[in-house]
Amino acid sequence: MSGTYYVRTPRGCSGLKFEDPRLDRFMASPPRKARARRENQVWVTVPAEQGKLVLFESWLRHEVAPNPTEAERISIVVQLLVVLIARFDQPNDLVQRAAPRREVGEPDEDRAR
Repeated sequence: MSGTYYVRTPRGCSGLKFEDPRLDRFMASPPRKARARRENQVWVTVPAEQGKLVLFESWLRHEVAPNPTEAERISIVVQLLVVLIARFDQPNDLVQRAAPRREVGEPDEDRAR
């Protein structure tokens, strides 16, 4: 998961631009109109607004155009990674359901059949 938090956004600064992830499936499609509906556009821009947090999937192609204003645009970029940690030295429901705990040398019931 990725995200951008806008701390300071001067009037006229560029926003966060996202590319339609379906583009590779439109190789033979007709050209898109410049004023197409938002869901049919190749790129969609989320305006940069002070105090706004924008979260999106990290695989989604995105870019930020250079700031066309003289004032500073300040944003904080976030990359989130969720990791599941299981302790194997103690009983754990998740681990036990996935693979029941066996003692060393104990026969595997599935292989014994």
